[in-house]
Amino acid sequence: MYYKAVLLILFSPVICAIDFSSYEEKTALILSSGSSLTFESVPNDTVSDVEALIDEEMSIYSGDFLNKFVSNIYVVSNLKINGYDYGGSYNSRSIFLYIPEYLGGFITFTEGSRGIFHHELASFVFNENFGNKIAWSVLIPRNWESVTYGVYSQNQWGVKDGFISPYGTTSLGNDFSEYAKIIFTNPVTVIEKSNEYEIVREKTCLFRTIYTELDPKTEIFFNNNGIDKLCVNMNFDTVRFNFESNTLQFE
Repeated sequence: MYYKAVLLILFSPVICAIDFSSYEEKTALILSSGSSLTFESVPNDTVSDVEALIDEEMSIYSGDFLNKFVSNIYVVSNLKINGYDYGGSYNSRSIFLYIPEYLGGFITFTEGSRGIFHHELASFVFNENFGNKIAWSVLIPRNWESVTYGVYSQNQWGVKDGFISPYGTTSLGNDFSEYAKIIFTNPVTVIEKSNEYEIVREKTCLFRTIYTELDPKTEIFFNNNGIDKLCVNMNFDTVRFNFESNTLQFE
C-alpha cells in the first residue's frame, strides 16, 4: 500500500513530490558512491506531520533552487548505509530522510528531521561547483584528514578548529552540510560560536555567500536570523589565499 503526498511551494511554479510507502516494505539500493543503502518506509500515520514539517523547511528556498537539485524526497525509517545507522542520505536528485521519534536518543522528531533535510540538500549544493570545495577547503586545518563514520567522535577536532559539530569532522562535504543543518535550524548557536571563534564566522559567511548566489531568496532567512550582521565587514567576492601564513585574505 502506498501513500503519496505532493507539496506545492508557494510563490513558485515548482511541485516537489514526497513518496510514502507501507512500513512493512524493506528496500535496498546502491548509491552512486558505491555504498549500500537499506531502509524501511514510514507508517502512514506520520504522513501529516512530515508533510507539514517539510513544507515549512522548503519555504526557506525558492522553487527553482529546489527543482535544480532534487526531484524526490523519500521519507523512510531504519536507514542504514553499509550497516551504520544514518539520519539521511542523497542519491541522483533524491533525498532519503530518516524520520525517527528520536535520533540518537536525545534529538526530538522535529529538530532531527529539520536538520537532516537541510544537511542532505546541502550535499547537492556543495557538489554543484568545484569552486565551492576549493573555497571551503581553505578554511580547514592543514593537517586535518577525513575519517570513517563510526570513529569521528574519537578525533581531536572541535569548534575551535571551525567544525560546528563532531560529524562535520568526517569530510569536507559533511562539514559544509552540518553548517547548513545548524544555520537553518539553530542560527543562535552559530552566531554565538561565530562571536567566540573567528574561523566559525568565516565559514558561516562563506556558506551564506554560496547560498545567496545560488538562491537569493535565502537572503531573507539570513537577514531575519542575524547571520547577515556577522558578515557586514566580510566580502567573499574576491578571496585570496596566503600560502605563507595559511590564511584567507578578503578583498
